[in-house]
Amino acid sequence: MTRPVLHLSAASGLPFYRQITAQLADAIRAGELEPGTQLPSVRELA
Repeated sequence: MTRPVLHLSAASGLPFYRQITAQLADAIRAGELEPGTQLPSVRELA
């Protein structure tokens, strides 16, 4: 399984942590992330 791609926007009005949380939750609901999937580190996301 590939690492989820996150699309963050400073113009959205939401803090980055809220955008990340929402996108990861969407990926879980869509079945793109399985239980136990290791998330990328902060350094990898930067």
